[in-house]
Amino acid sequence: SRHALRARGPRPTARSGRRAAAGGGAMDLAVWNSTLPPNSPVGGRNEGKESMDLIRHHREAEEAEKKEKQKTWSEKVWERLSELESWQVALLVFGITMLAWCFATTGILFVAALRYLSRIVNIDRSTYITAGAVDWAKAEASRLLLTAFQVRDHLRAAVRSGLLRGSWDTTTLEQILASAFGGAQFVHSLDLIFADSMPSMMIISHTVGNSTGDLRVTMQSNSENCFLFGTDGCFLGDPPPGELPSWLTAVTALHPLTPEDILEDAGVADGPKMRSEVVVEVDDEDFEEEPSPYEFPGDAAAWEEVPDFVLEPSTGDSLFVDTWSPAYRLLFRLADPGWGGDSTPTPTLSGRIALRLNLLSGARLQDDRLGDSGQIYLCDRQGAVLSSPDPKELVTLRPSTGRLLMRGLSELPSAAPWAAAAAPAFAS
Repeated sequence: SRHALRARGPRPTARSGRRAAAGGGAMDLAVWNSTLPPNSPVGGRNEGKESMDLIRHHREAEEAEKKEKQKTWSEKVWERLSELESWQVALLVFGITMLAWCFATTGILFVAALRYLSRIVNIDRSTYITAGAVDWAKAEASRLLLTAFQVRDHLRAAVRSGLLRGSWDTTTLEQILASAFGGAQFVHSLDLIFADSMPSMMIISHTVGNSTGDLRVTMQSNSENCFLFGTDGCFLGDPPPGELPSWLTAVTALHPLTPEDILEDAGVADGPKMRSEVVVEVDDEDFEEEPSPYEFPGDAAAWEEVPDFVLEPSTGDSLFVDTWSPAYRLLFRLADPGWGGDSTPTPTLSGRIALRLNLLSGARLQDDRLGDSGQIYLCDRQGAVLSSPDPKELVTLRPSTGRLLMRGLSELPSAAPWAAAAAPAFAS
């Protein structure tokens, strides 16, 4: 009959019909209506139509799924975006903008932090630590050099005040120098020539006991009366008795201070007085101070141009070993107060102060913040190294003359790789 479809085998149910349609079979399946008999004309037409619609629906679903799979990610996104309303699009754009801003800000901060930690910190540390270490080393070296001027000032004050009256007043001289040496551990020795005892020279040195710490002042002379200073009071070195030392010529040639120089040092540009009155306010009370009462015209002081060596006596366990130590010497002259500036000043006292530099070498001027590769050297204008982390590399022996010489910066093994860059800083 054309109103009913018969199939061989068991009667298909609605569930088996759907499963066959989902599986994509080509044969026509009928969904039987359980309320109508199989041979009913109405039931046959409805069941066939429903089965055809079901097949068509599944085919359309398969094609839509295939098309959906063939779409790219961007097409899917644009399709979803086209379905959004205007306020949703605006909210989405705002969120994307804020997210991009957060990522950009985080990246910039990360790069800035990385640059700061890897470069800026090292640059700042190098700048401040290096500058601070160098300034501290300069201050420490200046403090050492000032001890020579402090000894000179002790003698100048004693002579100008009338406390030290001449070369014969050795007791007063010993007391003055004992107080000066007590605060000047770097001073090695002092050579003095008084105007009333020329050409005799006095050599004064000091030592400190290792166990007791007592200060001992030793005085020697090359005069005929040197025995008055004790069993070791006669100086047997250069110059011999009756001759003037070679350094006295350099002292005589020193440029003398003028009244204008003294006024400038005292902070007064011009004026008739040699000694300026400085007004200082402390606790709302004013008082007058004379800064340089013992500095007179004709006085002079200058460092020797070339460093020298002094012999350090053996101490401690090295009972029979003396040590040569690098030293700088300060030449000075105290002029006669009556000098009028029309001729060469007549010295009341001429002297030379030896300042040992061995205490500046080693770790004294070094700064641990510079690291293992950072080192500080102290040099003079000619490039001679006065202080080094390794004291043994400061001195060299000239084979032709057998003399000890201070090495230049370029001659040091530890500074040879970079010494050429520092050469312009030294005078030719």
